[in-house]
Order: sequence, then C-alpha cells, then structure tokens
Amino acid sequence: MLGWLSTKAKSIIRNNHINGFVRLCNNQVEFLSILNEVRSCRGGPWSDDLIKRVEEYILCGANSGISVYRLKVLSSLDIGHALGVIAVGISRDDFRSTKGKKRKVHCTTGTIILPVKALDKTVKYTYSPSCNLNFHPANRFHYDLAIESLRDFSILILDALSTGNASWAILGNDKNWKWSYCTQARVAYSHCILRYGSLNCEMPPKSWKDGKEIPAKEQIDTLAHLAQMHLLERQDAS
Repeated sequence: MLGWLSTKAKSIIRNNHINGFVRLCNNQVEFLSILNEVRSCRGGPWSDDLIKRVEEYILCGANSGISVYRLKVLSSLDIGHALGVIAVGISRDDFRSTKGKKRKVHCTTGTIILPVKALDKTVKYTYSPSCNLNFHPANRFHYDLAIESLRDFSILILDALSTGNASWAILGNDKNWKWSYCTQARVAYSHCILRYGSLNCEMPPKSWKDGKEIPAKEQIDTLAHLAQMHLLERQDAS
C-alpha cells in the first residue's frame, strides 16, 4: 500500500507507526448534514451538492496544505487525535482559560479518521510541524495533505465514510455526545506528563515552545483547564 511513496517517506511512516490521519471540522451543522446524507444515500451516487459541501466544509476548498494529525491507532482516543483536537481548538476564545469565557453547551467539533490504506496514490502527505501554530506537543503529529483533485478526494471521503473505511466522531460539551472535549484533554494531558514530566504553567518545560499567538504557559494552563472542565462544572452546579 506504500508503493507510490519514496523510500524516505516510507521510512518516516513506518518509524512513526502512521496508520491514519484525523481531519477536524468545526462546522457542526454542515458536518452532521453530510453524515446524515451519506447514511441516507447508502453508497452513492453522491450528488454534486454533497460533494461541494465536503469540498467547502471539510477540506476548506484547498488542494494542498490540508492540515491533519497522524494516528497510530484509528480511534478518537489515539494520542494524535487528542492532541489535534486541542491544537485546533486552543486558538478559540472559549477554549482558553485566560479569556474567562464558558463554552456554549452545544459547541461541537467533528473529526474524520482516514486510514492510510484508504488513500490512493494521488494523495501526498508531508511532515509539517511548523504549520501547527499554537500547541507545541502536537507539532510532531502534524502533516499536510496535497491532492490532485478536490472533487475526487471529496468522493474518496464520502465513499470511505459510507463503507466504514473512515470513522468519525463529534466532540461536545454535554452528555448528549458520546465523545467530549474533556476526555480529549485528559488523553492529551496524560501524554504530556509522560513526555515532559510535571507540568507547571509558571515554569513550562524548556522543550515546550511558545506558539505563534499563545505562550507555552498559557497552552499548559488551558490544557489543564480543559481536562478538569467537568469537575469545575459540577462544583459550580453544587
């Protein structure tokens, strides 16, 4: 399945145990709409409107620089998945502890998990840690996809979702959603402790670098804030 890749690319993939990638979609309404239509169509053919919505809302109309995070395990509990969720969300005001804003109850994010084996030879991926801007631990998990045809790749995604080759998750803040931001933050926090040791936002680990907009100490403080969010909400309710 890796025949079209260079020897160097194959080595990178094997050494990092890359079995798939996760792509995030912050437009919950459109993401759910796409999933519902995939279910109702039962394998296609896919309408032009549906294909264009995948192009716009999942791929953001891009043929290159499509931001994804590598996965070792094709699961929403994989470390790469959790770090990617935090990395994409941390720039939002309602994620950051210093902003003092509480996330809306129905704030959600969708994720699509694409196995490497589901990608054809027209899909290229490049290791791009510098393109992950504001959450340092996710840098080494970040890749950019480049595709030849936006339409063909959108159809590939729809086919993979329909056949079950690709899986999805919707992350929310309340009990209506199976997966939660809090769980993702706890997975990410656990990984960071194992990698960096004790996390003190006033004295960040030396290897934990500032982001483009968010300093290391605020990254750590926000991660800890998200990981204990449910505990804080229970205390507020009592």
